Formats: sequence, structure tokens, C-alpha cells
Amino acid sequence: MGRDGALYQWFCGVDILRLDAVAFLWKKIGAACQNERNAHLILQLMKDCCQVTAPGVLFIAEAIVAPVEVIKYFGEDAIIAKECEIAYNATLMALLWDGIATKNTKLLYQGVKNMPAKLERATWLNYVRCHDDIGFGFDDNDVRAAGYEPFAHRQFLVDYFSGQFDASLARGMVFIRFNHQRPSERVLVIANFDANPQYFDLEVISGRGINLLVILSTYTALEHPPSMIVGSFYSLINFIG
Repeated sequence: MGRDGALYQWFCGVDILRLDAVAFLWKKIGAACQNERNAHLILQLMKDCCQVTAPGVLFIAEAIVAPVEVIKYFGEDAIIAKECEIAYNATLMALLWDGIATKNTKLLYQGVKNMPAKLERATWLNYVRCHDDIGFGFDDNDVRAAGYEPFAHRQFLVDYFSGQFDASLARGMVFIRFNHQRPSERVLVIANFDANPQYFDLEVISGRGINLLVILSTYTALEHPPSMIVGSFYSLINFIG
């Protein structure tokens, strides 16, 4: 049993394990290598092993994919196909930042309303930001229902959070460029704060702080409280090298 294994972590007193990038667990030449069936089988096997040897251990799925795919990492069945008890609610996080950029809740409303139902025993981990990029993996049908064209709207969000939109104070960095065949543009938002100290003026910080307060207050109406990695949000200088 290696020191990086799930059982070793349990013996060290860990009760909850975060499983990173579970959607990409299985690689196959010629396949999308994302959300493959074998990835789910691996998670089910891991959960079965833990239920025998460490039944108190919970799994958190970090699967930054479309909502209809995220819920599959809870498992298709609570008994015979159990996978993770908790999953990052990446879609809700991105929807909230969309509300900041658009200054309306049209897409947020559509996204929350059409969020796929999860297993009763499962729990969302609602969060504001983490160390990763923001992936705009909204459902295109929700984007259209909100009155936007999916590709153009994602391009607007990229421009807004990378500071290329005139009314934006953001100074994000584009993580992956995209095209019409890859619609889920990802932006590493430097959390509305720039790592360069020269930009830390009171007026800018106050305006960006309001954005954070708006997002946090929105979460108070949800079932589960939010979490946030502060070092990521404030974009510490050593974070971006």
C-alpha cells in the first residue's frame, strides 16, 4: 500500500479524499478520453474497496464537465454503482461569475432551474473560486434560453474576465483558446485582483470586493454553504510565478 493510496490516507486519519480530474481517469486512443465508462468503473471499484476496509471515507469528485456528466460521478445507483458522495458544483460557480459579467441573472436562473437531479445521498460542494481556471461549460440550451448565442456569449465572457472588455476591471489570463468545435472556453481569472501591487488601489479593490460579496450573498439561499480558497482568489504573486 503506497503512501499516496486512499487506504494509507485513511490510516493517517483522512476522512474525505478529493479525487482530482476524475473525468479523465481513462485514456483510449481514438476516444475523447473524457467521461469514459471505464473511468466510472474505476471509481466504483475504489469505492467498493473503501467500503470494506475504510467505510467512513468519503470521496469528493473534481469533475469540471457539463452538468449532465457531473452528476454521473455520484454513481448511477446508491448501492450497486456507488462512486462519490460529494462533487464540486463547477457549473454553479461559473454561472455566478457569468452574472457578474452580464450584470443580470438570466443564465444563472436557467442553469439552476435545469440542473440535473442528483442522488438523494449525494452532496454538492458549492464554491466561489479555487486554484483552477473557470470553465464555461454551460448547457448551450440554457444559454439560448437566456437570449444569447453560445459561442458569442462565451467569447464575451473571455473578453470580460481577461480585461479586454471596456467596462471590465478584471485582469484574468486566458488558459485555453477555443473554437466552434470546442465551445467550453476556460479562463484563469486572476480573481478580479492583479498580482502586480501597482494595481492595488482602493477604488478598484472596493469595486471588486462588491463582486465577491454579491456572489457570497447569493450562496446564502442555497442548500449548502460555499467554500473558497483565499490564496487563489486574491492571486498571490507566487501563484502565477
